[in-house]
Amino acid sequence: PTTKMFVRRVLGLSKSVSGKSMRTLSTALRQPKIVAFSGSARAGSVNQRLAVYAAEVAKDNECEVMVLEPKDYPLPLYCQDVEAEGFPENVLKVKEILQNADGFLIASPEYNGSFSPMLKNLIDWSSRPSAEGEPMAAAFKGKVAGIMAASPGGLGGLRGLGHLRELLSNLGVSVVPDQVAVGGAFKAFSDDGKLVVEMQDNMLKACVHQTVQTARMWANQEAHCEMVKKMRGDEKCAEYGKVILP
Repeated sequence: PTTKMFVRRVLGLSKSVSGKSMRTLSTALRQPKIVAFSGSARAGSVNQRLAVYAAEVAKDNECEVMVLEPKDYPLPLYCQDVEAEGFPENVLKVKEILQNADGFLIASPEYNGSFSPMLKNLIDWSSRPSAEGEPMAAAFKGKVAGIMAASPGGLGGLRGLGHLRELLSNLGVSVVPDQVAVGGAFKAFSDDGKLVVEMQDNMLKACVHQTVQTARMWANQEAHCEMVKKMRGDEKCAEYGKVILP
């Protein structure tokens, strides 16, 4: 859906709202920032390939997207002794990227029925406060995530997604209900990086769509309130009757 359709749905606007008013409302909204990454730095990783494809799908949903390549930011194993000596430069870079995002698209390899050590280490470092007065998990709290996995096995990494959902929830991230597990991953992608099985492709697109739309709504909460206030008395603001505003 377009940004204008999103504005109508979120604010409950009737179709009688003028095109000029809709253009004004739409331009007042900012596009959400999404970071896509995987828990693998392996050359040819099917999960990083899945994250890259998810990012391409996200672009079609009108948002800013960045693909984070874990191999470009090697991190030491988290240890408080290392932290006490000062946060490594790559940790601060990764954390800044995550802090500036409204939402995440995370492709997680399955290691022995759970998420990968690399992904856990990235999340552990990024959850630590690096500035005075900064709360724990500031890079994650209030964000939204879509999770996915790819594996050559039949379950597609499904078993690890439940653990990842729990971990992210504990950090204050809202994980969208839809998720995707891509089995037979070595043959799952076309030459241009798309998923070849229609059902898997539809599941991915649903997951990405939910993530982007939720991130868009949360990123524009204040703008939504201002829009409705400006239209009070001028436009029909709700489908189910009068809107009571403070």
